[in-house]
Amino acid sequence: LLRMPIDADTRRRVTANPLMLSMVASIAELRTGIDMPTKTAELYSVAAETMLSRGGALSGSAMALLQATFFEAHAAQQRIITKDHLEAAARRVGGAVGELRERILQDRLPLLRLLKAEPLQMQAFHLSFQEFYAMRALSSGRVRLPAFEWDVWWCNAVLMGVQTGNTF
Repeated sequence: LLRMPIDADTRRRVTANPLMLSMVASIAELRTGIDMPTKTAELYSVAAETMLSRGGALSGSAMALLQATFFEAHAAQQRIITKDHLEAAARRVGGAVGELRERILQDRLPLLRLLKAEPLQMQAFHLSFQEFYAMRALSSGRVRLPAFEWDVWWCNAVLMGVQTGNTF
């Protein structure tokens, strides 16, 4: 029997959300015979890894830079991710800016949609992936929020972070 996590806000199974239902169906197909994730953060982790694998493996430094870029945009409460977010992330964590930028421009990074090449503008496939990576960046301890106000913008990131336990 497959039990899905409960959404903290709606008190309904996470699969009541169409994106989550689609992710669960895809993950279940890939994981035949393997236990399904039981937490929303785990679902996003598996879904993100699966999506990223479609574009070819990213180096560790490019992955760290991608995560930090999502964090920079989220910390600025921006849905559109720009060159400024990418550069701020590179100053924070270093990383393979050329590799990541090339993948973005070639549309080989399934978590991001290129909106404009010049000036660079992109957007997470879904805001929840930006929230997921912002949470992961905070959990890593490599980034800190200069200030934090409890508002709806951080709700999903915090809820996923709480699910991960003490590391968050």
